[in-house]
Amino acid sequence: MQPRVFILDKPVGMTSYDVIRQLKQTVPYLKSRKAKVGHLGTLDPFASGLLLVAVGGASKLNDYIHRYFSKTYLAEGIIGIGSASGDPTHPISVVEEDLSLLERLSATPLPTLQEKLQQNFVNTEYLQTPPAYSACKHQGKPLYEWAREGVTISKNAVPRTIYMLNLLEISALSCGQISPYLQADASTLNKISNIRPVRLLIRTCVSSGTYIRTLFEDIAKSLGTVGVLLNLRREAIGHLHLGMTRDITLEQYSPNEIFPLPNIVVNSKQIYRFLNGNSIPVENKNREGAADNEDNEKVYPLHGPERPQGLYWVMTAGGGGSVSRSSGGAAELGLARLEQNNYKPLIIWNF
Repeated sequence: MQPRVFILDKPVGMTSYDVIRQLKQTVPYLKSRKAKVGHLGTLDPFASGLLLVAVGGASKLNDYIHRYFSKTYLAEGIIGIGSASGDPTHPISVVEEDLSLLERLSATPLPTLQEKLQQNFVNTEYLQTPPAYSACKHQGKPLYEWAREGVTISKNAVPRTIYMLNLLEISALSCGQISPYLQADASTLNKISNIRPVRLLIRTCVSSGTYIRTLFEDIAKSLGTVGVLLNLRREAIGHLHLGMTRDITLEQYSPNEIFPLPNIVVNSKQIYRFLNGNSIPVENKNREGAADNEDNEKVYPLHGPERPQGLYWVMTAGGGGSVSRSSGGAAELGLARLEQNNYKPLIIWNF
């Protein structure tokens, strides 16, 4: 099976594995038990948006996606109330009692509040503690499983980077406007009815591994109160965006479309060496297609993570840049790193 990646738009209410199961039922060649299918970064059930699903060994790209690609989200949250999970999947457990704080916040001009948030979070030393209800693991078990058993595990804070944080809207809401989207008992709803929670709509670009619901809680803390994320939509992973979603029955993306890099072209002897895990000596004639600066900045923008250096897709002769659908064309053999005048295999595709 050729390595391929599906770019999908996950709906609200489905887990990432629900999407994989649906995909395996829809695409004929994935129905086999031997078909290896996995996602390149999960999304919570309450969230929607871009989900990358890898088949044919393309899950080997996972570490590279996380290292070199930022993630962009559209997030809607409520300031003045909070839940144990930081999202609407758990009941509201905290309600702000300082009415004047919320009134001052809702009256703050949007540019003023945006400037404050950017100063506090964008390209600063931001340490984020993984939430108790997350897939982050402790002793091999996800934190959410510990939390469901009543055990709270405190993980060390880890550095994350907020590359962009734009405040798009700010507005005061009534209890009636938000209660249909929240879980809360009668007593809590009564408390919410006595305040005017503040809605924030933000678009943010962050490093991989950043929890947006935790970021929103930290935004609320920086404003002196609590907050809960209401809706979340992932709009992009690096240069990949929702406009690239395709009919899953027609076409998928090749690895070098997902992770664009220069190519090196190898001859028959070098193919044998590479597929057996051996390095290939550098030759002037086998390096081609180095990405120009303009294309490089589109894929790996200056405000994002580090750019890949010294990485090349290894190709057979014939051009093209993707694994051929016919035996006579070019084939993408795998990924290599340039080390001391040799291309060292990092990924080898199995056909």
